[in-house]
Amino acid sequence: MKTAEAIRKVPTSLYRVLEDGSLSKELRTEYLTGAKPPKFTGGVAKPGEEIVLETEDREYLKEGEIKAYLDKQSFTTEINSSSMEILEEERKMVISPKAFKGKAEGEHTLILVRDGYQTLELPLSFKEEAVEKLPEERLSPSNLSS
Repeated sequence: MKTAEAIRKVPTSLYRVLEDGSLSKELRTEYLTGAKPPKFTGGVAKPGEEIVLETEDREYLKEGEIKAYLDKQSFTTEINSSSMEILEEERKMVISPKAFKGKAEGEHTLILVRDGYQTLELPLSFKEEAVEKLPEERLSPSNLSS
């Protein structure tokens, strides 16, 4: 006996109505729904070298669960497994320079999509003096009170 799966009809984007009655920029709902994604460190490499991202959340890195895209490309142009390696035990993602299709320099944005989590955008950059450091913490109201 087959069981029917529920069809979930939800909006894929929304707009906010601003004070003057105009509409805001389009907001994609995948950035708003689901669990918060983990924090990643790294993302800086010398031009032409692999970019390494690290996280403490091993569950997030489960093999085959993550879809990755570069620079707001169409969601039909996913980074394939030959260009990105997920090292679940080491809690790392390694992105090959060939994923950038000859543009392994300058600034890029990595988009990570995983079921059950909010879509995550991470800044990546290629710099001559690549320094291994934690991303600078941005000030938010929660960390200004101390």
